[in-house]
Amino acid sequence: MDKLNTSVSTSAFPHAPPREFGVLLQVLRKARRISQLDLASSVGTPSRHISFLETGRAQPTRSMIARLSDVMGLSHRDRNALMTAAGFAAMFRDRPLEAPEMAPTLAALRLILKRHDPYGAIAIDRTWDVIMASDAAAATIARVGQTASNVRAFELIAPPRPNTLHLLFHPDGLRKRLANWPVVASAVLRRVSYELAGAESADPRRAVLDQIKAYPGVSDLWDREPSSEILIPLVFRFAAKEIRLVSTIATLGTAQDLTLSEIKIEALHPADDATVALIAGQSSLDQILT
Repeated sequence: MDKLNTSVSTSAFPHAPPREFGVLLQVLRKARRISQLDLASSVGTPSRHISFLETGRAQPTRSMIARLSDVMGLSHRDRNALMTAAGFAAMFRDRPLEAPEMAPTLAALRLILKRHDPYGAIAIDRTWDVIMASDAAAATIARVGQTASNVRAFELIAPPRPNTLHLLFHPDGLRKRLANWPVVASAVLRRVSYELAGAESADPRRAVLDQIKAYPGVSDLWDREPSSEILIPLVFRFAAKEIRLVSTIATLGTAQDLTLSEIKIEALHPADDATVALIAGQSSLDQILT
């Protein structure tokens, strides 16, 4: 088995050519299973106008694009794509995390992540790469990932970054330690597939997913029935003992920057009192998994 590489380079994948506004609008609408009639009713325009926008017989105004985006619940990235496809300037800037003006946000991320040790928390970008990790999470990534030597707790991680999907799906990754890996992995696959609805074929996230699909046993997960559990825990077993954790995913509210709007914070929490007792007195989950 190849050594686990938890990083994926996205720079090698070209950006898709810009779509015409009408084509892109139709793709985004259908991906959300919204009819032309329902979309028209929600934005206060005749359904024929939506049809004309999608076929190119009518051109949208900037305010119309904003209303369509609100109704469809589009991400900052998709809103920008609609604007530029129609010939308007993008609504949101896309600044790199290394930019000086991002320093206050990175400081806030550190404070948030510190709250979640000893169980661990990470901040991830849109391609599921880890951009920052708490002390507990950094220790676990370093142990599981093997190649994540550039991960230092509470610091912005320089590319190439560990990728959470590779950490979960690689045969030498977390799947070796998760007792209920098929259940967790299939649930993650469904969530990832939903996130990719309507995405361009050259979207770098599709390349990540293609790599994940190539791992042994992953193709079998697509036909697996969804779990009946209300909340799926991550179950770690070691030395006849069991740790049960649940994860939460949060975003930065009111982010007016494209990069910031796509950052997610995934944190682990104990699912029962037994887990609290097992981890009590330990500096991190990594010590227990050793």
